[in-house]
Amino acid sequence: MFSTMGMLPVSAGNSFLDGMFYDIGNLNFAEYSLLTTHINIEGSILVVKPEAPGMQVFKYNDIEEFRSVKGPKIEHFVIAGASSSDAGAASLGRTLANHVNEPVGVITSGMGLSELPVDALQSWFFFGGIERYVKEETLPSSVDAFWRRAKEEHEHSPETQILVELLNEEDRKIKTLLGHSKGCLSVVHALNNVKQTWDISKINVVTVGAVVPIPVGMINVTQCIGELDWFGGLSSDYSLPHTKIPNAWHHLNSQLPFSMNLANVLKDVLPASKLTSTL
Repeated sequence: MFSTMGMLPVSAGNSFLDGMFYDIGNLNFAEYSLLTTHINIEGSILVVKPEAPGMQVFKYNDIEEFRSVKGPKIEHFVIAGASSSDAGAASLGRTLANHVNEPVGVITSGMGLSELPVDALQSWFFFGGIERYVKEETLPSSVDAFWRRAKEEHEHSPETQILVELLNEEDRKIKTLLGHSKGCLSVVHALNNVKQTWDISKINVVTVGAVVPIPVGMINVTQCIGELDWFGGLSSDYSLPHTKIPNAWHHLNSQLPFSMNLANVLKDVLPASKLTSTL
């Protein structure tokens, strides 16, 4: 591993954003260089293996390219949050890969700093705004239509649809889904899409940085949010079961103050016995 701050000159904008929200020190120099010299494509898929010398991150521009890779089917997937670039998303995947000691599929959901204003608003719109306003009967019809259309657009975003396709594959058994921030709602939309077709009840679902309405009947769900996380709190439903992480805000970079230590959280919520119980 190497210092987060030492990465900033490689791509100043995105590196700042990645280093602010994600623990990108868990990527080595070769991996980080690869991820910051290619164009980020929303809905592309990364395969991130546990930390080891050399290149352990591989990028696929679409789901068909991902499916063409020979070998065992990947069973653990993550979707990162607002404006995460490939490096930020890969860092989230690396944390889970280190925990399960298996490769993790990372569905990218943003393009970095250039989309921060849009995605930051979307995080509030789609987590909080839709849930708060789409049910309001007193809203003018034009406003009601806006929120409904916004919800439909997010339900059909590239990252949501890719997860839907993966969940629908007959020969792939997904064990774990991890979402951070806006990525949590993509997980929810995808699960809602397939819940009538497949038994999703035993998938391990972990949400971080938002408390969202997971489909009823799922038995392995943990929702975590920092007790200082006002940003994620704006878009959360605290009436749902959740765990507040002491002295933590919205970011996962362990090199910064008030971070949520995701590696420690996973040790508590995804013990080995839980991972094998879905087999």
